[in-house]
Amino acid sequence: MAEAFLYVGRYVEDKAIDVLADGYRRYRASVSDPWPLTCCGKGPMGTLLKGEGIDDRGFVQPDALPELLQTHGVFVLPSRYEPWGVVLAEALSGGLPVVCTEACGASVELVRPYFNGLTVATDDADALARGLRWMHEHVELLPSMGAAGRPIAAAFAATVWAARWGAMFEELTQPTANSMRERSDVPR
Repeated sequence: MAEAFLYVGRYVEDKAIDVLADGYRRYRASVSDPWPLTCCGKGPMGTLLKGEGIDDRGFVQPDALPELLQTHGVFVLPSRYEPWGVVLAEALSGGLPVVCTEACGASVELVRPYFNGLTVATDDADALARGLRWMHEHVELLPSMGAAGRPIAAAFAATVWAARWGAMFEELTQPTANSMRERSDVPR
């Protein structure tokens, strides 16, 4: 597992790119051997990702995500507004522990603090820096934390969701004995 942080998402206000850049700078100042931060995305706040240690790769095609996950150690999602955050499930499925804010809706289902990741206060660069530093200081735990996230995220894989929706639609289209009796347009 590489000693590097990864962010994938849009470079917009809701994703708290300003907090990411500031939190990362604070993290760098707090350790003697800071890890790099790779950012993949596009948007109006991209200019904030030009600091020391930050590699802004711009938009990366989704099929390149698995390789990115394999070459990084921790996924970071600093959002100030994130109704779900599919990318958290993708990162956990890829074997990465995560640091995300409490605003990430998926964190309730996916992140178990100090087991497969950390949640930090929303819109708080100091809290984000502390989360990054904790991961840095516990590098020996990252492989087991990454492995712990895989089965939790498995329930949210695209194939599982497709099967779940397929089964629900199947149920809706299959008349039951009770529904046949209740409908007046069904011959008896």
